[in-house]
Amino acid sequence: MICTVNKLNKSYKNNKVLNNISFNIEHPQILALVGPNGSGKSTLMNCMMNLISFDSGEIKILDMDNRNPSIFKSVSYLKDNRILYPYLSGYDHLKYICDIQKLDYKNIAKVAEKVGIDNFYKKRVDTYSLGMKQRVLLAMSIINNPKLILMDEPLNGLDTDSIFSFRDLMKELHAKGTTILISSHTLSELDYITNDILFLKDGSIIYEDIEKYKQTEYKILVNDKSQLKKLDNFLSSNYSLENYNNNLSTNELIIRLNAGEINKIIQVIYENNIEIERMISKTYGAEDRYKQIFDIK
Repeated sequence: MICTVNKLNKSYKNNKVLNNISFNIEHPQILALVGPNGSGKSTLMNCMMNLISFDSGEIKILDMDNRNPSIFKSVSYLKDNRILYPYLSGYDHLKYICDIQKLDYKNIAKVAEKVGIDNFYKKRVDTYSLGMKQRVLLAMSIINNPKLILMDEPLNGLDTDSIFSFRDLMKELHAKGTTILISSHTLSELDYITNDILFLKDGSIIYEDIEKYKQTEYKILVNDKSQLKKLDNFLSSNYSLENYNNNLSTNELIIRLNAGEINKIIQVIYENNIEIERMISKTYGAEDRYKQIFDIK
């Protein structure tokens, strides 16, 4: 078991932030932690890493109590850039981690090149842009080849090219067996790198496979009502009412499909010589599910 959080409770005075939270991470995966500001995402991660105490419950990391300092040989935590010392260089920060973890300094140059900081990481942090700081934090989080990485808003300040590189790096780490828990407000990016999402709402966890919601909605407008009924008969026979509905009065059919299934619909349209006026598509994913859960119009 990579991580177990069992009946976790945490309050700040009279404000209960985490309410009897339980979840397991059983196999290597990229898992998102999502919720509005103040919902407790950072609090949960800080509890997991034993940076703050919690009121009750149990947390195990790699089958060890989270208070056991030896977990940090195989775990890392990417926090925000306030942990960086402005008068030190990125190299100094990475060297310090190598000293603590007893790692070869040769790892520094390798990880610096991997995350794209090799042209500035020997300069002082107070000369860095926000994106540069974020990439140094990323380098710090992977230099010990961890089995589990917690990331709090890792995309903050990254430009488009850096976000593309971040995606590739996350997939590469996952392919090598690393589990990554990402807290992020950039929901559209999560669709590229993860299926499983922990939605944190009212102090409780909603654990979902977002693949169920990662669909494309197609609105098909057909000219002839008799042809429309042929298509309607096929769709109603092969798809549930949850992902299909029709409006015969306006000659419209609307269906939500996973990737690839639209080809079946196109084949039926072609075989039955159904004339289409237009087809409009819209993709749904983590952002749309977030709006549903948090009732955002």
